Amino acid sequence: MTDIKSIFKQQCIVPDVLTTAPSDFISIQYPSGVSVDIGKELTPTQVKDKPNVKWAAKDSEYYTLALVDPDAPSRENPKFREWHHWLVGNILGGDMNKGVVLSDYIGSGPPKGTGLHRYIFLVYKQQDKCDFSKVPKLPSNSGDKRVTFESVRASYRSVLLEQRVVTFNRMSIQNLNTFDPFADAIKSSEDDVQDGLVHVRIQQRNGRKTLTTVQGLSSEYDLKKIVRACKKEFACNGTVVEHPEYGEVLQLQGDQRENICQWLTKSGLVKPEQLKVHGF
Repeated sequence: MTDIKSIFKQQCIVPDVLTTAPSDFISIQYPSGVSVDIGKELTPTQVKDKPNVKWAAKDSEYYTLALVDPDAPSRENPKFREWHHWLVGNILGGDMNKGVVLSDYIGSGPPKGTGLHRYIFLVYKQQDKCDFSKVPKLPSNSGDKRVTFESVRASYRSVLLEQRVVTFNRMSIQNLNTFDPFADAIKSSEDDVQDGLVHVRIQQRNGRKTLTTVQGLSSEYDLKKIVRACKKEFACNGTVVEHPEYGEVLQLQGDQRENICQWLTKSGLVKPEQLKVHGF
């Protein structure tokens, strides 16, 4: 029989995330075919899609599920602990299809050079069905407002108090997973071209305004110089921001996906096969 208490202390899940170890585990299966085992190392490609999650639930009870990373941006400097990747509430009887998605699922993507991250699935048993109408819903195409899961817990407490519940009871079910963030990266032998994938995304802002982001450029490059060149070339505004999960990210105003891909390949910073363009 697995000694859960010892495992969680060895992995420092206790006390980094929990004060006491759980008594059981949940079952997690990804569409890629991999399942989550204790401490098993998985790649971002294997966990990019929302998994199937099961646990021993009672038909008449409501639950909340969360997936958190306590090692953002790194285990040595976890200033964004706990960055949450997924949050679903009001899960009746453990049926995920009957839950309310508060934060869409985002797969793992630790910054380069930060080592293995611990990804922890947490299940809470609610005292009753909650009113989440005032809780903002977070989409999968943005990392905003996902930092420090403690603040999310505080939001839950206020909602639960409205439901006349004094405490938010933790169900003794949890699972641990660690990932190698670069096991599936494309490796380049040329020193002047970075390793791994460069993700180019577009995000919807207020109204019809859009924002293009570029994540995964080599840390050897000066992103501020790159953004200045792009602003001049594309006649748009731009900046460099520090993302808690992905490190430095280049942001450009408008839909610049085609322009930035052409510019990066033409300048020799990225090979075409290293670019991955995302939609909304």
